[in-house]
Amino acid sequence: MKKTGIVLLAVLLLMSTIACQPTPTEEFVVNKKDSGAAAKLQADTDESAESRGPQRAPDRWDEVYESDLMTLTFAAPITQKADGLYPVYRTRSNPLTEAEMVNYLNALFPDPVAVRRNLPTKADIQREMEWYLQEAEAKLAWQDAGRPDDGVDRDETPLTREEVDQELANYQALIQNAPETNEESPTAAYHIPTGQEGILVYRLASGDSLIVNPSWEGSLYAGLGSSHTHVYPRYEYEEMKRFDDEDTLPYTPVTADQKKCEQAAKDALIKLGIEGMVLAATEEANLMDGRVCLAGGYECLFVRDFGGYPYLGSNFEPAQGLTYGSDSSFVANKHIRAEELRLFTDEAGVKLISFDAPKMIVGIESKNAELLPFAQAQERIRQGLVYGLTRWAQELKQNEPDLKLNVEIYKIGITSYTIHAPNSEDYCEMPCYVVYYDPWQRPDSSRNDKTMMQETLLINAVDGSIVHTDYGY
Repeated sequence: MKKTGIVLLAVLLLMSTIACQPTPTEEFVVNKKDSGAAAKLQADTDESAESRGPQRAPDRWDEVYESDLMTLTFAAPITQKADGLYPVYRTRSNPLTEAEMVNYLNALFPDPVAVRRNLPTKADIQREMEWYLQEAEAKLAWQDAGRPDDGVDRDETPLTREEVDQELANYQALIQNAPETNEESPTAAYHIPTGQEGILVYRLASGDSLIVNPSWEGSLYAGLGSSHTHVYPRYEYEEMKRFDDEDTLPYTPVTADQKKCEQAAKDALIKLGIEGMVLAATEEANLMDGRVCLAGGYECLFVRDFGGYPYLGSNFEPAQGLTYGSDSSFVANKHIRAEELRLFTDEAGVKLISFDAPKMIVGIESKNAELLPFAQAQERIRQGLVYGLTRWAQELKQNEPDLKLNVEIYKIGITSYTIHAPNSEDYCEMPCYVVYYDPWQRPDSSRNDKTMMQETLLINAVDGSIVHTDYGY
C-alpha cells in the first residue's frame, strides 16, 4: 500500500496547490442552496408528473469537445432507468438510539468484561503540537528568507505567525480535554457515548476484542479484532493490490459455505429483534485488522421493506446510488440511502455489524420529476467538466505551457442524490447525471485498467446545477 499512500499524498498536495488559483469567470450554480430544483418540484402536480411520461436520454454520447485548456472526449454509454420515470422521494433522518445500539451489541457480542477508549492522550497531542510547531517555524523561516529552493517538499500556501498562534491555542484546548491514558477499565455492560469521537474497545469474556465506532451520527459499526476492523469485498482487494508494491495483501480465498453464512445472518437478525428487513445482497469478503486477515466469509446486506417504495442505498456522498469498483452495482436511480444493515458472517456466526444511520421515506415529492432536455444537460456537463478542471489545467500549464489536458469521459448514468428540503428537517432524493471521467490524460497517453483514475462529476438533472466534482472546489 506504499504506492497508494504516495498517490493520495500527491493528490492532497495538488489540491492544496490549486486552491489558490483564480476561479473561472464563467458563472455556474454549484451550491445546492442556490438550486432551483426544489422550486420546480413545488410547482409539480400529480397530473403533470403522470402526463409527462417516460423520459430517456440517448444510449450513448460520442463527441470530441475542444476548449482552450482541454479536450473532452466523450465515448460513454448512458445508463438510465428502463421505464424512464424519475420519482423524487422525501426522506427523514432516523438514527439509532444509544439503547438500540447497546441492545444489538448485547445480542451479538455478550459479556464485555473491560473497556478502553482509543482517544489521543495528553501526551499524544503534546507530541503532535511539538511536531507542528517545528514544521511551522521552519516554514516561517523559509518565507522570511525569500522562499529559496532548498529541496524540501512543502505546502507553499503562505503561513502567518497569527495562524500558528491560533493553531497552538487549538492544540492547548485539545490537551486540556484529553485523557491522561487509555488504560483498560472494568465494565459489566456496554456503554456507547453517542455523538462523541473515539473508538471503544471492549474485551469480551471469550478473550476477543470488540471494536465499536458509534460516532457517525447515530450509526453503529462494531466488529471482532485487535485494532481497527474492516471488511473488504473481493473487488476492493483486487483494486488495492494494483497499487501494492510488495503484492502482500493477505486476501484469503473464502471457503465458507454461502448458504450457511446467509442463514447465520438471518438468525442474527431474529436475535436482534429487527423486523421488516430483507436480505438484498450477499458478497464474498474478508474481515481484516490492518493488513492481517481475521476471517473470510460473506457480507450480507439487509434493507427495510418499504412496501410500495423502492429500497434505495449508497456508500457515496453526496451522490446516492454510486458504488465504486463494481460495474454491476451502477444502476441508474437504484438507490436512496435508507435503512440498511450489513452483517459479516462466517459459518460460526457474526463477526461484524454495520448499521448505517438510516433514513425513513416519509413521502413522494414528484411521481416523475421533469428533467432538463438532454441537449441542455449535455451543455451543463461540458461546462461542469471545464469548470472543475480549469484551475488544475492552469497550474499544469505554468510548468508545461504547451500542455492541453485530454480528458476521457467513459461512463454516464442517471442516479439520485440528496438535497435538503427548504425550511424542513426532510431531504429530497433528486435525479442527477453522474459522469465518470479520467483527467490524468496527456495527448500521447492512453487509459488502461491499471492507470485509470475514476473521477466523477454530478449534475442536477432537474436544474443543471453542479452537485459534486472531484476537482475545482
